Amino acid sequence: MDDNKKIDNIIEGRLRRAETFKPSGNFTRGLMFKIIDENKLVLEESKQNRIAKYVIGSFSFFVIAFTIIIGIVSGSRPVTKTAGTFSIEPTIETSNNLLNQFLSYIQVFFNKILEILGLSISTQTVGIVVGLIIAISLFMLADKVFVKGKLKSR
Repeated sequence: MDDNKKIDNIIEGRLRRAETFKPSGNFTRGLMFKIIDENKLVLEESKQNRIAKYVIGSFSFFVIAFTIIIGIVSGSRPVTKTAGTFSIEPTIETSNNLLNQFLSYIQVFFNKILEILGLSISTQTVGIVVGLIIAISLFMLADKVFVKGKLKSR
């Protein structure tokens, strides 16, 4: 206990002998400007977060609507319905078939381009590279929108 009292006395004595400084006349005004700027940055950040939520929500809605519309338009096989039931399986199957056809067309297109260039890469490799490019670009977009936006505001 004596050591703690000695340390407290030393600190207290140094604080009493410390010089006091009076802030300049512009300090309060500058502080108010900083507070106003910080409030503006917080509002901008909340707007960006709201916009990002709307973008993600609208993209999700678009994907769901696209899947359902493709299934309805493509004329899926007739379904025998029982009263009170709703089946979305034919729509999903048709959508998956059309998506697989679309992806196979893209793979054939890239294979032909690679053949013209004299390169030989399997379709699986192209799929992996495209998937990596999409994942990296989505990560960079999320980093830019969310992380760096929050760091700027702080």
